[in-house]
Amino acid sequence: MGFAFGQTIGPILAGAISDVMGSIEAGFWVSPLLLAIAACVNLLQRPPVPAESPALAGKSS
Repeated sequence: MGFAFGQTIGPILAGAISDVMGSIEAGFWVSPLLLAIAACVNLLQRPPVPAESPALAGKSS
């Protein structure tokens, strides 16, 4: 879901900033900045915990 959100908001935000600044160059700087922020947020995520298989739920090792 986060990926889809970024794919939607990133270009809209870059375009809005380009419009406000009056230069497409601003949008070209915002895009990699947003990508870098997204990469940093990704580093903060914990790895998913694998779900226990229902077939193994009653068995002990």
